[in-house]
Amino acid sequence: MSDVVRLKQTDKAYFKDVAKLHCNEITGGVLSILGEEFLAVLYRYISVAPQCGVWISHDRGNLKGFISGCAHDKKMFRWVLLHGLFPLVAVGLKSIARPGVIAGAISVVKVLLNSNQDEPTPRSQLRSLAVNPESRNEGIGKSLVRGLETELGVWDINECLVWTTQSNLRAIAFYESNGFTKSFVVQHSTENMVGLLKVQGTSKA
Repeated sequence: MSDVVRLKQTDKAYFKDVAKLHCNEITGGVLSILGEEFLAVLYRYISVAPQCGVWISHDRGNLKGFISGCAHDKKMFRWVLLHGLFPLVAVGLKSIARPGVIAGAISVVKVLLNSNQDEPTPRSQLRSLAVNPESRNEGIGKSLVRGLETELGVWDINECLVWTTQSNLRAIAFYESNGFTKSFVVQHSTENMVGLLKVQGTSKA
């Protein structure tokens, strides 16, 4: 029996597990390049940022999957930058020699600093989601999405946006099966990103 729980800042062991699962399963983004230690610190700060959170599904302490989300992505980035910049830089410097780390760090900083740009997309977002391969086809991903949606409802937010690459057909199919619809396409130099939007009350049975 697996439970979905919201992580607290003191759950250091789980943050390490979340970071490891992120690096193993979310391999296309710049965050994975920065390493597990960086991600563990990042997720710890996300977990305590206002109207943000990290939720996990576990079975007696064994991590099955995780999800992170926020009510307003730019506010989350600004808060993390304000409160966690020095710890993140400190752990980032440890992996500075790893290929792609400097470019990845610059990309992350650009996102953090680009907080005043108006965009026609919802600010409430599902930021990351990963399920342990050994726990797939158990409904873990669906349970995690529902956990985030429940918290968004508490925050009086009725919509949620998630981004994925246009070639990630498995992820697109998963989100569509959970009530998300393709709503935005953003062109990138490497690959287009697809934004899938869900408004509460549109989930499929």
